[in-house]
Amino acid sequence: MQNAKCNMKRRLGFAFCILHFAFAACVSTRAANESPIAPLTAASGADALQQLAARRAELPGARSFMRVRAGKQSFKAQLRVQGERMQLTVYTPLNTTAATLYADGDRVTFLNSVDMTQWQGSASQLAGSLGVFATKPSDLAMLLLGYPASSGTYDATPAGLAHATLGSITATFDPPSLPAKHITIDHGAQHIEFEQLEVIATDEPLKAPKIPRDYQQGGVPRV
Repeated sequence: MQNAKCNMKRRLGFAFCILHFAFAACVSTRAANESPIAPLTAASGADALQQLAARRAELPGARSFMRVRAGKQSFKAQLRVQGERMQLTVYTPLNTTAATLYADGDRVTFLNSVDMTQWQGSASQLAGSLGVFATKPSDLAMLLLGYPASSGTYDATPAGLAHATLGSITATFDPPSLPAKHITIDHGAQHIEFEQLEVIATDEPLKAPKIPRDYQQGGVPRV
């Protein structure tokens, strides 16, 4: 009887140690810090531009969910940006992934999950078919969130950006706000509207997507 009690205590002690280490491992795994992006409190348009530049420099990264309208097409998408990296994920009406566009600086990876194809190239090659990418992809991503890029010309109100010219694209923000709510991007005959549904700041690392082995070589993506 005594041996049985000792064995039971040893088993309970072993189980407690396993739970303790498992709990410690869970606690030590750091979750991403996420927070809403606070609106501006600027006294003028010039003050807003200064605050926006400072906010962009401090931003650890961001994620947004939005609706995109391009011609007769309308779809939901997720936008992520962190430093020189950006990722745009397009969803089907069933909320499955239709396509993923990832850029790190000037290098672009495009995955078409519907046709199971992949394409890799430069932002300048992408701009040949998608004129809205006639600038650095991460700058375009920041613009869609309501932040100015490192170049370009901007008009702002105390609430946020009102109009921007970045390279050969123009952006209109209606209404001006941070984060942006409704953005219209024009490049020649291309006209695309973005409606931001949710925008949060996050320090979750943005990594390049893995290319599935069964994906075939595809062409430059088009709208």
